[in-house]
Amino acid sequence: MNNFVKHLMAGAIALSLAAAAMAQTAGPSEGAPKTDGKMGGHRGAGGARGQMLEKALAKLNLTSDQKRSIFDLNAKFRSDFKQLMETIKSTGGSREENREKVQALMKAHMKAIVEVLTPGQRKELKREMKAARDKMADRKADKKEDKGDGEGKEGAKP
Repeated sequence: MNNFVKHLMAGAIALSLAAAAMAQTAGPSEGAPKTDGKMGGHRGAGGARGQMLEKALAKLNLTSDQKRSIFDLNAKFRSDFKQLMETIKSTGGSREENREKVQALMKAHMKAIVEVLTPGQRKELKREMKAARDKMADRKADKKEDKGDGEGKEGAKP
């Protein structure tokens, strides 16, 4: 499997695991599934995206029913994702075809999560995710500046 698909897989898994972690924060008294609080894996490549979603969802004051629904959606996503990766491994396909399949699954999963939210929560999630993406883009730009343009340390920040 090529590196692109591996990174895409890791990002999708991180997204799913972060949302699962958020869904698992409700205790049994709130009606959420009882868990040991573990996400079931490491963040790996793409972990920042998963952290973005986790932090954004944490700010939405999800009900126990919403947390339970997101938990169930994430379990289904992990199963579907695993099955898709096995299919990709066994059948091959072009990089572009595989990327499109993974993106379609991720998009459907995110859509299902959003459907659990109220209109106000959807609006807040969109705002939080945009802010997080902008912050990430700024960090990447700062790192590029820190590397400079090959002229020594003059372009680096102190």
